[in-house]
Amino acid sequence: MKKLLFLTVMAICPATQSFAQVQNETNNVQYTDSLSTDISADSTTEVLSPDTITPVEQSNTSNDNLLKFDEEDNNNDKKLDYNTDDEPVPELKKDPEKTQEPVRNNDELLYGNSETTTSNQILGRRGQQSELGEVQAHFNKVWSYRGYLNLSWNNTSIKPKEDIKTGFNDYNDGLVPDFKSNWAASLTLGRNYKLHKHPIGNVLQFYIDYTGIDLGINHFKMEDGIEGKVYNSGATWQPEGEKNSDSYKYLPWNVEKFEIAYGMNVGPSFTLAPFTHVNNRNWHFLKLNVYYHIGYSFSFLFLSGDDDADVASDMKSNVINWGHGLTHTFGVCLSYKRIGIGYEHHSYASLKYKSFDNDYGKDTYKFSKMSNRFYVSFRIGH
Repeated sequence: MKKLLFLTVMAICPATQSFAQVQNETNNVQYTDSLSTDISADSTTEVLSPDTITPVEQSNTSNDNLLKFDEEDNNNDKKLDYNTDDEPVPELKKDPEKTQEPVRNNDELLYGNSETTTSNQILGRRGQQSELGEVQAHFNKVWSYRGYLNLSWNNTSIKPKEDIKTGFNDYNDGLVPDFKSNWAASLTLGRNYKLHKHPIGNVLQFYIDYTGIDLGINHFKMEDGIEGKVYNSGATWQPEGEKNSDSYKYLPWNVEKFEIAYGMNVGPSFTLAPFTHVNNRNWHFLKLNVYYHIGYSFSFLFLSGDDDADVASDMKSNVINWGHGLTHTFGVCLSYKRIGIGYEHHSYASLKYKSFDNDYGKDTYKFSKMSNRFYVSFRIGH
């Protein structure tokens, strides 16, 4: 097409030039005629008549040029005719390095070619994807709330692991008895950490638990004694094998006591959600957690001073003992969404007490401690 336009312009230009030449020649003739008139006015000048003027011959250049370009145009038309039998249509070769993949929009990438996928199929698949996302969000919520805050009511007992003398021989042969709490409470705060990313079949999940705060308080009432007497502050003792050593008072183990314990523990656990495959989604949140923790704890035992309980009526101050030991905890918890109820058995393999007051000696006393905890659990966090 560009060649045709070029040839047409080239054909018009020579014709325009020929027309300009003819026009110039005509003007020359007119100019010559007027010149003859002016010259006739001069008597000395030879007057030229119009008959003597030879007109300029018209050039045939324009016609020749038109014929020439017509022939060239016909030749070019023949060259551009690719439908002839003599010359086959050339094939266009593609450069594989410059070949680019067509750009696809998000719908094509997600649901296939938009030209072959109907709008109903796209809407249906989007609906399925939305439903799957809703189900996944639901189960993420089911398996969330991995933090826990437990408030428990305890039943605690402390037992001596060896014979410990009290200096008051009229009660229990002068030996420390077993102590049982009349009230006790504890608070534990911790978190579950996943051992695998997704629950097994949306039913079972394994964790490592870390309890950063295990705080408990226990109260032990005074022993019955003899006529309200449970202690003799006037009795003393000496360490065995040391004849010239100082004498020490007996610890008043039979008086009213308060114990405060703080510890941390860690251990494995698993959570079972047995109803995640039922149609009612509310049942999905019902879970059972079983755990075993091992930790270390510190215990502070306050022995209340009571002159009325002292035979010598000379006990005027409290006595503080402190101890420490390895702990073991086994428990189960049944929870629904953010709240649960549970039971755990918390025990010390060996709890060693020693007095802060040197008046009672430097000996260490071994006890075992056991607590049965019934608690309410609040699930927190994500």
